[in-house]
Amino acid sequence: MTQSTTVMGVRRIDDRTSIVDIRGDITAQSEGPLMEAYNQASGERTRVVILNFGGLDYMNSGGIGLLVTLLVRANRLKQRLTACGLNEHYRQIFELTRLDEAIAIFVANDTSRSTDHWAAPVRTLRVGAVAEGALNANVQGHRPSGALQGFGQLWQKTFRTRLTGATLAPADVIRVWKGEFATFWPRGLGMPRMFAPLTGIAPGEVGVINFDMPGGVVLSTGVLVMYADDESFTFMTPEGHIFAGWITFSAAREATDILLQIQLLIRAYDPLTELFQLLGGRRAEERFWERTLQAVAARFGPPDAVIQTEVSRVDGRRQWSRVANVFRSSTFRPRVRWFR
Repeated sequence: MTQSTTVMGVRRIDDRTSIVDIRGDITAQSEGPLMEAYNQASGERTRVVILNFGGLDYMNSGGIGLLVTLLVRANRLKQRLTACGLNEHYRQIFELTRLDEAIAIFVANDTSRSTDHWAAPVRTLRVGAVAEGALNANVQGHRPSGALQGFGQLWQKTFRTRLTGATLAPADVIRVWKGEFATFWPRGLGMPRMFAPLTGIAPGEVGVINFDMPGGVVLSTGVLVMYADDESFTFMTPEGHIFAGWITFSAAREATDILLQIQLLIRAYDPLTELFQLLGGRRAEERFWERTLQAVAARFGPPDAVIQTEVSRVDGRRQWSRVANVFRSSTFRPRVRWFR
């Protein structure tokens, strides 16, 4: 994966308003330059910080996650984050990820960029052809739901491992990961089963996820493929999923090794899921992704890969304005239908 190139400039309009001029790329590797620029722009009396994307060359799903982290920081400081200079393509990305609900967008440039890697913005999800046996109960017709639309505390969780001395290219690993995605998930009662779209993991496609529970009950949800390129792909959750946010799967070359990574930027969708997380669900979920990454690594190398796990709480506050999410939770809807 190529190194992200980011150049930042800071201008002050007055003692309450600053502009951060962004030139180059915004990816997960841009965190240092962006946060340093925000620190320069954020004075004691600053109330509005304008992100000027007029010089933006490229932004991937990691860059969107970075903007969410920046937004959390601005909210803590009681500052308003706004955006200008976004072309039509990236305005659509803000709409797709629902960042436009929290970051006001002003007049944008019309220069075109490649849209090949991103899903088109959609109001509701449409499930295409998936494998036989999938229960599509809480996906079709639901809106995408990003990290800003959930209830619970916001977490970034990163799981990494290395394929030492691997001769494969990162793109080769991702091709297999996409093609065999469902086979890498742990199996068992209560474990999710992924029914990937028959057309493959590509931007705009929707997959169905089923949880087989005791008594024949099946809990159903799914994911939108928000972003996909040769070395990474990102899922976005729908409304009603147990989590709200994004999950990115990637492979990158580091010297003679290939670095495999799963990164989540998520919060519990509703209050009851948040409670479950506090009672031990959080560690069970982390173990699920550790086992998944071990299975991916075993596909290309030894079965006992060491997984490095990093967990950080991006925002410790709960969004009480989203407490009504519990009435749309997929966890409880199938049970109601089961007993009718």
